[in-house]
Amino acid sequence: MNKNFFKIFFLITFFHIFLFASKVETSQTQINKLNSEITNLKLANEYEKKLNEEKLKIFFSKIIEKENEIKELKKEFK
Repeated sequence: MNKNFFKIFFLITFFHIFLFASKVETSQTQINKLNSEITNLKLANEYEKKLNEEKLKIFFSKIIEKENEIKELKKEFK
C-alpha cells in the first residue's frame, strides 16, 4: 500500500506540474501576442502622426500660396 501511495502521489504531482507548465506557457504566449499588438499600435500611431504632419504641411503651404497669389493680385490692381 505504501508503494502504491507513492506511485499515485508521484503521478498526481507530475500531472499538476505538467498542467501548471502548460498554463504558464499559454500565459507567456498571450503576453507575447499582447506585446506584439502594443508594438504594432505604437508604430501605427507614429505613422499616423507623421502622415498628419505631412498633410498639415501641404495644407499650410497651399494657404501660403493662395495668400501670395492674393498679394500679387492686389499689387496688380493698385
